[in-house]
Amino acid sequence: MSIATEIADGLGELETDFPATFVWNSTTYKCLAGSERRDVAAGEWGLEQEDSLSLIVQLAQFGTGSKPAERQKITFNSRTYRIESIEKAPQDAFVIYRCTRNR
Repeated sequence: MSIATEIADGLGELETDFPATFVWNSTTYKCLAGSERRDVAAGEWGLEQEDSLSLIVQLAQFGTGSKPAERQKITFNSRTYRIESIEKAPQDAFVIYRCTRNR
């Protein structure tokens, strides 16, 4: 069994134990969600409130079609987030979407 297959199996078990989904392009996808965090930081025009979120997503569920990319928007828990960065695991087993949302 390849490492990518083992990772996919493990992620599948975690997705069953901790079910979460997000919506991108009007389609719902499974994910593992990190904690949602709320911050207040100095911005261009003073203090800005921002939420952040990390999602671990198996790439196989997108098939051969397009995948979410940086700066695109997703919906999680009825909130719209923008993907700020994408971290890829070896052999494209999964990605981690680092997302933000201005309030």
